[in-house]
Amino acid sequence: MLLSMLAERTRKSIRGSADDIGWLQRDPFMPPVTDGTQRFTEILNNIRFGVHKLPNSLVYLLIPGLGSNHVPLYFVNTQTHLSNLGLSCYIAKIHSEASVEKNAREVKQQVEEIYNRSGKRVMLLGHSKGGLDAAAALSMYWFDLRDKVAGLVLAQSPYGGTPVASDIARQGQIGDIFLRAMAFLVCNIIKVSFS
Repeated sequence: MLLSMLAERTRKSIRGSADDIGWLQRDPFMPPVTDGTQRFTEILNNIRFGVHKLPNSLVYLLIPGLGSNHVPLYFVNTQTHLSNLGLSCYIAKIHSEASVEKNAREVKQQVEEIYNRSGKRVMLLGHSKGGLDAAAALSMYWFDLRDKVAGLVLAQSPYGGTPVASDIARQGQIGDIFLRAMAFLVCNIIKVSFS
């Protein structure tokens, strides 16, 4: 009995998120992927040298990703750089580990505050889970935000889900105890040391 339970937990651990990554499958009816690396590098080099085409008629709201509450300077360099380019920029005040729905509400409220204060439309720039939070805000509150938001830019947002998060959330794996210990360490001990 004990041996079969251990064998099942081991099987689940080894299998990991294999059942969750079907969204990666190739579909012959989808358009081909194009490599935008060259254009990305060109734009990145222009930004590094202060050449940009970002309009100052917008306000930029940076929406941070998972774990950002534990990294005090998350997005600060980005905000400083955009400000040095003469752009109005804010970092969204969200709790990165909160649900997408809760953070979507927070993003909505902050967009409305910025818009009402500045009279300028807001460009949402979401990183990782922050991109999902921003996209959810637009989806859930479209009628409230459609005239206030100029656009949505996502960087490294896991639109198809993330096997890592699935593995962490999945119960019954060998690593459950280790994962709970790591979560406690990150959320309680490391957070305190940054305070």
